[in-house]
Amino acid sequence: MFKKTCLTLAVLALGGCRIVSQQELADLKSPPNPHMANMDKTWQQSIVPQVVTKARPAAELMSALKAAKD
Repeated sequence: MFKKTCLTLAVLALGGCRIVSQQELADLKSPPNPHMANMDKTWQQSIVPQVVTKARPAAELMSALKAAKD
């Protein structure tokens, strides 16, 4: 019983592991799009302030959506 439990735990622990080649590892460390490496900085400095400044009350937004002809 103890061996089965240990084997089950080992299989579950290593189930998410995978072998990655050196090239894949290098690609993961340096993404093809350099802007993706700074995504958290871009998010905090550009996207969040824009969303905050352009935010509208939900009722106003819903009435504008109902009035749209689309």
